[in-house]
Amino acid sequence: MPLGCGMFGEPKPDVADAQHHSAAGLSFEYPGNWKTEFEQEHVEGTTITTFTVSSKFGNAVTIVQQFQPLLALDHDQIVLDFFQGVQGAVPELAKVSRLDGGKAETIQRSLFGAERDGRKLRYEIVVLDESVPHTVDMIFAELDDRLVIVYTQIPDEDRSKAMPGFDLVMDSLVLD
Repeated sequence: MPLGCGMFGEPKPDVADAQHHSAAGLSFEYPGNWKTEFEQEHVEGTTITTFTVSSKFGNAVTIVQQFQPLLALDHDQIVLDFFQGVQGAVPELAKVSRLDGGKAETIQRSLFGAERDGRKLRYEIVVLDESVPHTVDMIFAELDDRLVIVYTQIPDEDRSKAMPGFDLVMDSLVLD
């Protein structure tokens, strides 16, 4: 997980020079100065596909995760699992705590042409007495044959700068 601390001055996403990515039945556009990674695994009859789209310094991250066939997953458990992953990924000298009192806010966003439910996770990473608050939005799309979860993560100080990149990915996401 990227810690982010603003010292690199995260560049604005280059949405004017958007790139196209298509694989595993999904397509989307992403900023020209961001990079993508693709992983696919098969677990107990489920194909899990993960696209990671990140900014130059890795502070802004969009993860598109697809589960085929459709799985019924508890949204609040996904938030808890994500947070536990963050806790396990930070260096030992860092402290991670939730800023949302342990209860992620319910949100909605348009994805695949419909309003979808989601959760907003807020947490902070403290390193050498410096607090870096982060926000992760998770949007869940339960479709006929798959579950798609889109995560966007960024240190709060860079959020407004990264939003055009996040919007480009989410607004262009379609099934092939």
